[in-house]
Amino acid sequence: MLKKQNSDLETKISYKILKVILYALLLTPLWVWSAFLFPFITSKVIYLRLGVELSLVFYIPLALKYPELRPRWNWLSGMVWIYLGALLVTSAFGFNFYKSFWGTVERGEGIVTMLHFGLYFLMLPAVFRAPRDWRRYLAAALAVISLTGLLSVGQVVCGEGNLEGLCSFVPPAQGTRVSASIGNAAFYAAFMLFGTMLSLLLGLQSESRAWKLAWLGNAVFNAVMVVYTQTRGGAIGLYLALFLVVLFHVFRSSKRAVKMVFAGLAVLMVLIPAGLFLKPEIFPERVREIVVVRRIMAISMDNVTTQSRLDTWGASLRAWQGRFWTGYGYENYNIAFNKYFPPRVFKDAGSQIWFDRAHNTILDVAVTAGIGGLAAYLGIFAAALLYLFRLLRAPDEGGRSAAILIALLAGYFVSNLFVFDTHATYLMFFLALAYIAFLREDRLGQSAAPVGRSFGSPQITAAAALIAMVAAGYFVNVRPALANLAAISAFKTVRAGESRLLESDFRRAMSYGTYMDEEIRQHMIEYVRQVGGSGKLSEDERKALYSYAASELENNVVASPNDAKNYLYLINFYNQTGQDLGRIERTFELGRKGLELSPTRMQIYFELGQAAFSIGRSEEGLEYFRQGVALNPEPKESHLNYLIGAIFAGRDDLASEEFREIAARSYLLTASEEASIANAYSSTCRVAEARAHVEEAVKIDPSLAAAAENFLANLHSRCGP
Repeated sequence: MLKKQNSDLETKISYKILKVILYALLLTPLWVWSAFLFPFITSKVIYLRLGVELSLVFYIPLALKYPELRPRWNWLSGMVWIYLGALLVTSAFGFNFYKSFWGTVERGEGIVTMLHFGLYFLMLPAVFRAPRDWRRYLAAALAVISLTGLLSVGQVVCGEGNLEGLCSFVPPAQGTRVSASIGNAAFYAAFMLFGTMLSLLLGLQSESRAWKLAWLGNAVFNAVMVVYTQTRGGAIGLYLALFLVVLFHVFRSSKRAVKMVFAGLAVLMVLIPAGLFLKPEIFPERVREIVVVRRIMAISMDNVTTQSRLDTWGASLRAWQGRFWTGYGYENYNIAFNKYFPPRVFKDAGSQIWFDRAHNTILDVAVTAGIGGLAAYLGIFAAALLYLFRLLRAPDEGGRSAAILIALLAGYFVSNLFVFDTHATYLMFFLALAYIAFLREDRLGQSAAPVGRSFGSPQITAAAALIAMVAAGYFVNVRPALANLAAISAFKTVRAGESRLLESDFRRAMSYGTYMDEEIRQHMIEYVRQVGGSGKLSEDERKALYSYAASELENNVVASPNDAKNYLYLINFYNQTGQDLGRIERTFELGRKGLELSPTRMQIYFELGQAAFSIGRSEEGLEYFRQGVALNPEPKESHLNYLIGAIFAGRDDLASEEFREIAARSYLLTASEEASIANAYSSTCRVAEARAHVEEAVKIDPSLAAAAENFLANLHSRCGP
């Protein structure tokens, strides 16, 4: 039913500007600015938050004057705000409310960003109050999604080495996996799932046959891009969504022939995945070799990715049991994961060992917001589905629209069992929820007449809203953006060879005092190491730089005392700068606290072992290395640490045992690893053993021959023949 429009409101410039801003927010997924640290995230979050805040400058005065623009209460809107309230309350009882509220640079979320999404959801059904408004808005959203699709096509073409001149405008892909301007293939798959299903929705609602075909073609294009992401969760979610749409037509189609066609298609959609798992040989090789199909078929308990995911989920469940009611606080998943760190996820030096998400939205919410937060989150879906199932009974296209939206929510929910949200998917999710809230009023006849009166001087209200939003914009967005840009400037300083400016540039980044400080400090360290080892600084300058970096890392420990990552970063830095800073004893104090926070993280044991060896406490060092190996005996690096420690300590019995273990596990040592063993033997003048291993290094990498000759010459000079 088309609502009667207020002609006075429709002609107001401020109302038209508000609509333009809401349209402009749809561009959020496209923004990528390399001037930022985490450009795929920071660019989007700054743009989104500023856009929402600007829209409030116009919305608040209009809503005060025109009652029809004020939000309507319903169970869906209620559950959204109950969920946001649950995040606030549980975070207040969590481990780090500051981080919960502001979030991190890498994710760009925090409660503050979620509140912006909540306000976006609140405004949409109030501002767009007619079916044609929503068709236009959804079409604009799909135009943006299609633009990202074209970017992903560009990534495919550029990956094949074509159109090199245009590739400078295309964001880098994740290897062979497309990610467009989203920056991550898994997030992009969920984003394109929205594109597929919303295209089907507009195709259904279009009266023109040409537009129906155009939207159907767009849906196919978006679905193909999901396949090109090579993401299992996204592909499974999309497949389920399409299957549910097919099932709807089986049960609701009035024509027998159509019903039979869809029934056959439904059976086929069940048999195909079953056949791929049970009898893959019956399918042509070109089908089995589709990357996403191959990755789905590879799911097994022996698969490394599957093991890692299951280990992470297991750690999440244990963490949730520990704080079942209140959780750890939003954005504090890392603290829970560290406490229950599963050692098996460490396979080698390239393994991902820091997790700030469970890669399962249900577990993410449960761990960070407890059972109350999880109930509220699930309540959002329950409220949305309640309205959609009521609409499903409609005999016209309303029922089919509801079916598509139900399928969309189901596919999105399943996809998020394997990943988590980012700004692009949050934008589409809250847009879909706002559209469902609109349908509740428009199609179910539950729109209460606007109540209340106009009040407040429009000029005074607008001025107050402007002042409030300018202040919010500065502290929430501008200051963090300036800190981010200053950090990037410091990185560029090092790359340009201006080593002496590094400290002053980082001091400028820190001067803004924003939520970005902790991560900026962590990124700072790699540049400090680079400058310190460049030979361009005097000894005093190097020590001063190291001392400044250490003080900043100590600030991280003070700011986030429950995060084991900050302790490990500092321990590692003190180990590497031992000769300059002489703070090895401090590493043991930090290590004890780190192990309290993450008792199964073997990296802490390895760092403590190195620290003990550096001050001559070899037996203590060996014990740390042994404990690290005991936590997870699979990684080669663990045995190599223990082996080299045993050689330095002169424990031939342990060294022989580790050599046998390495051989039994069929580990292949690299040239640099052989050289490290040779160096360990040279420290105690074991000339024959050192020579044997350095010669083995040269066999592996002949380019080391000259360096090997120098090594042996120095060895003989120091230790004799």
